[in-house]
Amino acid sequence: SSGINAEWPLRPGIRNIKKNKPIIKVIQEMMASYGDTSDMIYFADLMEDIEKVIMHHIHDQQYTSALDTLRKRRSPDLFYKYTPTLMKYIPRNTVDILEQFGRSLDPKRLLPSFIHCKTTDQKEQALRYLQFVVFSTKCKDEAIHNFLLSLVVQQDDEGLLLDFLDKTDANVDKKYRLRLCVDTTA
Repeated sequence: SSGINAEWPLRPGIRNIKKNKPIIKVIQEMMASYGDTSDMIYFADLMEDIEKVIMHHIHDQQYTSALDTLRKRRSPDLFYKYTPTLMKYIPRNTVDILEQFGRSLDPKRLLPSFIHCKTTDQKEQALRYLQFVVFSTKCKDEAIHNFLLSLVVQQDDEGLLLDFLDKTDANVDKKYRLRLCVDTTA
């Protein structure tokens, strides 16, 4: 690696380069042909091609770096896109960041990230986030409440279930609640 990210000669003209997509493409192809990944990622970051930076981190299994990039850039659409992957590998850290964003993220758009949770830690973190959404941000969305109910039922904790139903009765589909409880006891 040439180490251009320390003192890069093109820095003063960066605004002009950002406007010229063909030049960006040529620079990226040149860096790729030399296998210069660190400078490629640095350049992508300068060009505000955040998705390329995140994809690189995920490809290299640097999930914490990918999450940190998401946190710094604060792009809801990128959160919706990459949260499923991050929940798979670093669920606790992911939920920590999701909670920091509070109402600036639409929890309904994050539901697909939680549907595929398989491990105990993933499920616990999905439960934690949805409880945060329902009780701290006062989300009233029925889909959120129904999915949270399904996670609470899986916990096999009658006290937790009764407490949840007591607090959220109006926001859970009654037929769904009954079916879920009957299926669980069968």
